[in-house]
Amino acid sequence: MDINGLVNMVSALKSDDKNLREFQSGPVAFIEKFLGVDLPDDQINAIIAGISSNFLSKNESGGSSSLGSMLGGLLGGGEDVQANAVDSKGVDFSALIGKIASAKLDLNGDGKIDINDASSFLGDLLGGGANGEDKGLSLGSLLKTFKI
Repeated sequence: MDINGLVNMVSALKSDDKNLREFQSGPVAFIEKFLGVDLPDDQINAIIAGISSNFLSKNESGGSSSLGSMLGGLLGGGEDVQANAVDSKGVDFSALIGKIASAKLDLNGDGKIDINDASSFLGDLLGGGANGEDKGLSLGSLLKTFKI
């Protein structure tokens, strides 16, 4: 995906309500006009979700207006931007993917992935095993740490 095209698209959406109306009437055509390529459906859906969340909902509620926050949201940095993992038949795998990521990376078992998992990872990786057990940097300990 072309970052310059994405920046130009965000600038166009911010600068002119006509562009926003054009996006609302044909989002895929609007995105491809700026990016100049036929993107896969999952990327198009993610961009549409980001634009909808950052422009359509916040226009009415007076949300953030900086170009950086808009781009951050479109590229996945915004907390309220969510792109669903949907296959070609329309089956939504978002919950399943979330569970897989959580199970693999939630090393301290609190049900969320955060900075507290880093200490568990480093402890396991560097040898902080139970009862003084030495785990070290072996492939087996890495596989066990990542629950593979």
